[in-house]
Amino acid sequence: MLVLAVAATFPALVAAQDECPAGTSGPDVLTATNCPAHFNGGAGNDSLTNNGDIGAKIIGGNGDDTLVNNGRTADDVEGGSGNDLIINSVTGHIGGVPGGSGNPDIEGLSGNDTIINCDDSPR
Repeated sequence: MLVLAVAATFPALVAAQDECPAGTSGPDVLTATNCPAHFNGGAGNDSLTNNGDIGAKIIGGNGDDTLVNNGRTADDVEGGSGNDLIINSVTGHIGGVPGGSGNPDIEGLSGNDTIINCDDSPR
């Protein structure tokens, strides 16, 4: 199992294409804070968590994944194939299920997925 924590504070102007390390073909635990990145758990039953203020795209990949978005910005979350648990707890900005242009997209894709949206944005 790969256990990775990316906890550095990144400047606001870091390019969004910078990527955090991806998971392996087995079960992985990836956690990042303020990483302007794309997380990809790859195959396996993964646990991916975003705790930052900078948007990230979280991709579970194949397997039964747990994806948690605790960020303060609109992030894209994609479960991939498998039975995934997606928890979106965006604070301060709109978190939607699913999003459109300019809003976050939260997709379970194939499998029996559970999606929980805990957005506390004012309406």
